[in-house]
Amino acid sequence: GLKMEQMQDAATQVLQKLRPEDRLHLAFFSSDASSPWSGLREMTTANRRDAAAEIDGALVAGGTNLDAAIRAGFSALDGVDWSAEEGRLPALVLLTDGQPTAGETDHARLRQIAKDANDHGVNVFAIAFGADADWAFLHQLADDANGLALRVPEGAGAEVDIGRFMETLASPVLKDVRVAYDAGATPYRPSAPILFSGSELLVVGMFDPEQGPLHATITAKAPDGPRTYHADATDAHGEASWLPRLVAYHQIRRYQDLIDAE
Repeated sequence: GLKMEQMQDAATQVLQKLRPEDRLHLAFFSSDASSPWSGLREMTTANRRDAAAEIDGALVAGGTNLDAAIRAGFSALDGVDWSAEEGRLPALVLLTDGQPTAGETDHARLRQIAKDANDHGVNVFAIAFGADADWAFLHQLADDANGLALRVPEGAGAEVDIGRFMETLASPVLKDVRVAYDAGATPYRPSAPILFSGSELLVVGMFDPEQGPLHATITAKAPDGPRTYHADATDAHGEASWLPRLVAYHQIRRYQDLIDAE
């Protein structure tokens, strides 16, 4: 029904965002998993057309074998020469509308299977369709692999959320972003697995102003190699009365993420 249409729309949007030099593997899963081709294919016009036909022809059948889906997704990356892939962002996008009902169904075991299969630091993105999707578990899978998760409700307007999510996936700028401060600073969320075009990393925290000006060193990986940035704090002279509320807000968000994932 509608969930399947939404899923096909999301997969089609992935295709539309890919460039000819990008590579794609497809794995369809129900009670088992299968793929229309082995390994990764460059998204030439002909290959993109073939992939679109496979997505349009997907059928609803059987159970939900996330075990087989995870293994099939990661196995496509086994033959990659990773020494030549510095500028690429490997990603696995999991689209599902239910809870695991076939193969391994234990959540803890499935998370470990995904971690064991992820030999190359692939970022996992999960899209959960419908009210019956196991949002907490899919959130965990994405969080374990430094990815993002999206919950898609049935009904009008979902295509807007999907479109924004896919736009994000298509525009990575920096990965493994880490902010290191001088001693005496206590930052919250001083890192981001990926920064996409138009996104930001906001780090809040506390420090002792008597220690002197606050200095930060930011390291990250860009498509053409590593990056290092340096930043010095400016003094707000006590005028930023909203800062305590901002710190509290981000602490609450951090706890909310833990609640969602666990």
